[in-house]
Amino acid sequence: MLAPLCHWMRPQSGNFGDNGAKAINMNTLDRCTVFSKQFFLNVTIFPGNRPYRYRDPPEKRQRNGRSVTVIDDATDHVYHFSFDDAFTQPYFMDLSSWRMFFRVFRTDARRGDWTLWFTRSTCQIESERNFEPSSHPTMAEETEVPLLSPESRTELSPRQDELYDRFTNRTKNAIVALVSWCGLLPLFVSGSFIPCIPQIAEDFDTTGQVVSLAVSISFLATSVGGLIGASYSSFYGRRPMYMLGLPLLCLASFALGLAQNIPELMIFRFFQALGAAPGLSVGAGVIGDIYALEKRGTAMGIFFGACLLGPALSPLAGGLAAHYSSWRAMQFILGFSGAIGFIFILVLLPETSHPGTRGVDKLMRETNGTQKYAFVNPLKSLWLLRSPNLLAVTVAAWMNILAEYVLLVPLAYTIGVRYNIKNEALLGAFFLPAGLGNIVGAPLAGRWSDQILVKWKKRHGYFPEDRLRASLLGASTLVPLSVLLSGFTITYLDGPVGIVLTLCCLFFNGLGVDVVLNPIGTYSVDIFLSRSAEGIAANKGLRSILVSMGIAGIMPAINHFGIVATHALAAMLAWIGCGILFFTIRYGQEMRDSIDMGYTPIQ
Repeated sequence: MLAPLCHWMRPQSGNFGDNGAKAINMNTLDRCTVFSKQFFLNVTIFPGNRPYRYRDPPEKRQRNGRSVTVIDDATDHVYHFSFDDAFTQPYFMDLSSWRMFFRVFRTDARRGDWTLWFTRSTCQIESERNFEPSSHPTMAEETEVPLLSPESRTELSPRQDELYDRFTNRTKNAIVALVSWCGLLPLFVSGSFIPCIPQIAEDFDTTGQVVSLAVSISFLATSVGGLIGASYSSFYGRRPMYMLGLPLLCLASFALGLAQNIPELMIFRFFQALGAAPGLSVGAGVIGDIYALEKRGTAMGIFFGACLLGPALSPLAGGLAAHYSSWRAMQFILGFSGAIGFIFILVLLPETSHPGTRGVDKLMRETNGTQKYAFVNPLKSLWLLRSPNLLAVTVAAWMNILAEYVLLVPLAYTIGVRYNIKNEALLGAFFLPAGLGNIVGAPLAGRWSDQILVKWKKRHGYFPEDRLRASLLGASTLVPLSVLLSGFTITYLDGPVGIVLTLCCLFFNGLGVDVVLNPIGTYSVDIFLSRSAEGIAANKGLRSILVSMGIAGIMPAINHFGIVATHALAAMLAWIGCGILFFTIRYGQEMRDSIDMGYTPIQ
């Protein structure tokens, strides 16, 4: 967000280029007025004559004791900052007036450098006045706009946490339950299908490799649906996306249950996954709407943990339906589940978007209420992948989640064939350990990531990349070792010992994948809080596209290279993903500074 942070230049008054920043050295300028035509102007106040980073040794950090006041003349908001002698992080403000005049005062009497950075190059310094320190107006003498204390400032500028106090804890719990149900459906759509692949192949007189393409198609549809849901939820709100997606899921599920050939199977499978897809991306956005930063990871862990009952229960449910009835019965059950979710959302779910932040709210303000509808490009969420941070964690997530699907997708043709298991219900039961690992891993990773964030925040201030430290255990150990060991176990161990070890590998793989994915999902919300659903959708969209391509190659790889080689390749990808996460943690600030993506201001 703040490009100047990565440059070691001595600031001077003026423009640093089209992509640079305005800088005013307060050593020679005690007061100035700045004019901006930007909706959002990010302002950073640094003590000293240049920005510094938390990795600077203590002897290079500026020691001060000064204070600065910034007044927004358009709104009469007053921002008063005091710096103590200890190392203090920069302060950031989001000022959103269309015509914005504000003044900056160095309100202490001590000499020394102050540097004020404006991260929008279109800022214009309207006027500059130099004052001697003795003639500089103090807070008591200034009469044009009264300078307020930090306590009274909150009356003019509501605190951020008030946005998260709109709903009671009971209401928040109910909202989490509703969105978790909707987030559960897309995972049931995908998970219940896999144990039925042999029966579907027999029903349509084709091969399992052909039917497994429907799994890839569902991931592609999940990507598209997530992008559509996220883009429109940011513009129209969260609630309308559920109102549109759930009926589509319901109708497509009934149509899929009546499919008569492979083309119909593929088409209705696409629309079924398309309707279910917003459940995860929009649900994560809802969690970001109602929970503050320090509690968001725990809430996200509960949400994902509830959602990930799907991987635990859906294969068993699909296997039971296929064994005792037909694979079609499960599709009808999914249709009824979507209808139930639609009714509860219609009656109980409020709109959770922060007041005035939806695109339609801004459109109505600009058009004086004459225009309420606009086309939203559903692919615009992918534009967030220009962020090197989001792109890096998305690729790392894909490399780890692919290892799980290397175990699960061909399960009927690896574990089933190796241990002579043909009962669909038993094959579905083999998915339970992975699902249980997901259930345990999601809330555990959420709480753990919150604790790690708080710990490192006390150590060197808030940096969102610290949350990713919670994912390193899963990416470095649990995921790669479990998939590697399972390959050797399935190939070389017979009987009950082989089955037990394989089940253990499935559990630890599911646990490790969620330990990786949960901090990454919360991190995507943290850095794009105002566009949290789009951040999750961009993450999940690209990840789903990559996973769909990877799944299409799993069965051919096993047939051509064998189980051990395929699992070893998946483990290697997981280790590469761990390296990407470590790099992001180490250089995340520099990556964010490299391009202004409208990141959530660090406060």
